[in-house]
Amino acid sequence: MRLARAVINAWIRERKRLPLPEDLPPEMTSLRAGTFVSLHKDGRLRGCIGTIQPVRSSVAEEIAENAISAATRDPRFSPVRPEAKAGEGDCCCPIWTAWTVLTSRLPLPCKKPVSPVMRRESSCSALRWCAMSENTVVCEICPHHCAIGEGGRGKCRARGTRNGKNVPLLYGIMSSVALDPIEKKPLRRFYPGSTILSVGSFGCNLNCPFCQNWEISMTDGSTYLQDTDSHYLAPDVLADMADGLRDRGNIGVAFTYNEPTICLEYILDTAPLLREKGLKTVLVTNGCVEDQTAKQLLPHVDALNIDLKSFDAEIYRKTLGGDLDTVKRFIERAAAQCHVELTTLIVPGMNDSEAEMRSLTDWVASLPGGEEIPLHITRFFPRYRMTDRAATERKTVLRLTEI
Repeated sequence: MRLARAVINAWIRERKRLPLPEDLPPEMTSLRAGTFVSLHKDGRLRGCIGTIQPVRSSVAEEIAENAISAATRDPRFSPVRPEAKAGEGDCCCPIWTAWTVLTSRLPLPCKKPVSPVMRRESSCSALRWCAMSENTVVCEICPHHCAIGEGGRGKCRARGTRNGKNVPLLYGIMSSVALDPIEKKPLRRFYPGSTILSVGSFGCNLNCPFCQNWEISMTDGSTYLQDTDSHYLAPDVLADMADGLRDRGNIGVAFTYNEPTICLEYILDTAPLLREKGLKTVLVTNGCVEDQTAKQLLPHVDALNIDLKSFDAEIYRKTLGGDLDTVKRFIERAAAQCHVELTTLIVPGMNDSEAEMRSLTDWVASLPGGEEIPLHITRFFPRYRMTDRAATERKTVLRLTEI
């Protein structure tokens, strides 16, 4: 961590690459491994760049280069400026940095990336779609059932039609990788105190105007698809990485950050490999999941955190672009098969009334075992297209937790 901070400060202040210190631990100069460096300011992500496979001579070299890239080249954020002051649009130095080694202690073989179409055709065809006409297919992964013409994409921006077939364009493409505390998912009662290798891609089948991860959920992924050498992660490599992180408390893999269920195929390819190694599969999802997709998915999942964003059907339909009944069915089905915890983000003026919270909690409690399902109530912060209101007051959250 000290190395990453020092490299960033030298680069943005003097525009020069800092030589590697001579007192680094031997494993940092001898081990080759992919790393990700993430930057945070005031508790929020400020940059995250990394390499899945090692491309430089040592972990130290990987950290140094990825630290500079995270501070200056992440396309989601403007470059860090040394003269910026707290509260301005750009963050100032010093900022909090973290780095994660992603491979096991033994170097993993580099695997040449192939196109998304080739990936799916090399293992199994894309799941849950049907042909509408010669050039149009209907994607049935989620309840939207998008009709997608040749070369187009669905509502999620991550699945498309190529050569007359439905293709998960995001298959194996990673926008974010981190070793997180399990409580960050958040999961409070699933292996508390452990860590979990957390991965995300791009795209989402909802359109929440307050999305906290909109930089990856609302993109078409072009940044990542243009550089598959750095962003493609095969299922077996991901499983090996998770296995190699056991000594850091890792219990498995969490599919998170963007909506994971829109790439059902990747989860179904990866989860059995994790189970063979005694590792867990966790999903952090919006719950807008087609019934048949849930039927295929849930037997492979150990735990979920599901967003229950509101208990108002009109808000789901008009504001979020989803369906409350679909989410409720998925929660009920998942709770019968897996460990489930729920999260409700409290947005001022949208879902912060005591009446709505009482209806929501009454319904959760009515499910079989529902009184034991944890409900995480979290604060809204102005983001994406909803910057017209202040962050949720802490007293509002505390008041709603008492219902």
